[in-house]
Amino acid sequence: MKNIFKNRLLLIIVLAILSRLLLLGGSLLVNNNLVENWVHFDGEWYIDIAKNGYDSEYPSVTPENLLCNEGTGFCQRNFAFFPLYPMTMNVVHEISGLSIELSGILISNIAFVLAVLVLFKFTKQVFSQKIAVISSILLIVFPIGYVFSAVMSESLFLLLLLLTLYFAFNNKYVLAGVSGLVLTATRNIGVLVLIPLIFLYWQQNKKEILLKQINWKIIVCMLMVPAGLIFFGLYLNLRVNDFLAFIHIQAYWEKPVLGLNPIFAIPFSIFDYRLEGSFRNHLYNLTWFAGIVILFFFSSKKKLLPAFLNNIFLWFIIPLTAGSMLALPRYICIQFPIYISFAKLLVKNKIILYITITICFLALLLLTLLYIKGFWITV
Repeated sequence: MKNIFKNRLLLIIVLAILSRLLLLGGSLLVNNNLVENWVHFDGEWYIDIAKNGYDSEYPSVTPENLLCNEGTGFCQRNFAFFPLYPMTMNVVHEISGLSIELSGILISNIAFVLAVLVLFKFTKQVFSQKIAVISSILLIVFPIGYVFSAVMSESLFLLLLLLTLYFAFNNKYVLAGVSGLVLTATRNIGVLVLIPLIFLYWQQNKKEILLKQINWKIIVCMLMVPAGLIFFGLYLNLRVNDFLAFIHIQAYWEKPVLGLNPIFAIPFSIFDYRLEGSFRNHLYNLTWFAGIVILFFFSSKKKLLPAFLNNIFLWFIIPLTAGSMLALPRYICIQFPIYISFAKLLVKNKIILYITITICFLALLLLTLLYIKGFWITV
């Protein structure tokens, strides 16, 4: 058995699979129903899209109407959510005969294992095998990692994000463009992958760029990336006569809070916690916020990561433009440079590394328990 696991990639894949089996199987000890355990909050919207398609009209009342604040979902519409994940749920449902809900759970967990695989291969190329192993393990035991098993789009998004950068790093920009396209059809924040892609292309082709040699193939591939978002916008324009319906409908979730300008909403999110349900939830989210800010500045100062990876830390700012930290940990968990940075920090101290992995794993189990019980720790 020891000789088998000389292949570090095989070891990482086995650990990733076992972690998902542990979370899914363990949840059955709490409640013997996978669907009830792993379909909560935003997952219910994805199920609705997969089963019924997109809503065809806006609410007939304004966001300020009392009907919109009764917690019944009367005013919300499912075109706030992007289409790739529910589309894949339908495909798996048709092929396998599984229910839509179980298809979503299956997709999330398979996508997570594949994401761990790509993270390992990508990190090994950029840094070393040792960093790749540690980064992958940290992803596997990350405390918020329960969302990667739930009916949510995080696993699929993380996989596509990693594939986009992995292909680009290997100068396969056509494949990077294709994976970037489906990435932006998964969540609107995916369009930000253009920033690390541009950084990476500059790093790889400084001389040609300075000589003003235009690579039209690369430009076309870069333009492919936002196409997923654009296609969804065009569909919504036909469906509800609003290209930006996925943004405008947010007002019915009270986002941005008080109708704030996004620039003012970011600092406002630090102090306001109305959408988060309680001050306790806000402190929890605020802790993750502080952690990611500290890690970003430390990573920048110590030059732990190249620029094309380090800037991904800043993606967490975009959700804050709603004026709330609601679900911030979920937005943070897809920022894979976190795992690489910690791997580089911990690689030389095995004792601290083992303690960190153990604490993360125990926190993952605790937060998973809270999630399957329906606690408001992420949405």
